[in-house]
Amino acid sequence: MSTVKIKDGLDSHLCEAIINFHNRNPFAQLLGIKLDILGKGFSRFTFQGTKEHTNPFSTIHGGVTAALGDVAMATALRTKGIQVVTAELTINYISPGTTDGELDVIAKAVNVGKTVCLAEFCVHHLDKNHLVATGRGIFVNRGPME
Repeated sequence: MSTVKIKDGLDSHLCEAIINFHNRNPFAQLLGIKLDILGKGFSRFTFQGTKEHTNPFSTIHGGVTAALGDVAMATALRTKGIQVVTAELTINYISPGTTDGELDVIAKAVNVGKTVCLAEFCVHHLDKNHLVATGRGIFVNRGPME
């Protein structure tokens, strides 16, 4: 398992809880989403797509791209010490994701409310240096991380 970089003086116990949560997420593990960086209201993941992640056009399936954003946004919100579930996800596909290099997924918490939270994400193809997708999510705040 690789090391997750911690930024912004994020609490070590919270980081450990987030990393453990991610490592226990069977869907994230199935996709192979790698957590790289955690910061206050921030998360960064990388993803190496395979043939199994593609659509009939041999590009990364849009559902996979949406899942990458969803996981990254929820993780960015968890760095605020809360547990969340997705209520709505909006994605804008800019260019196809491909399997010939890693995708970089960055998410930021925009607003954390008592009941509803907002986050944003973007997905870039690292090797080709182009934007694959952007999006926003609305999340239900389920209370403190345990």
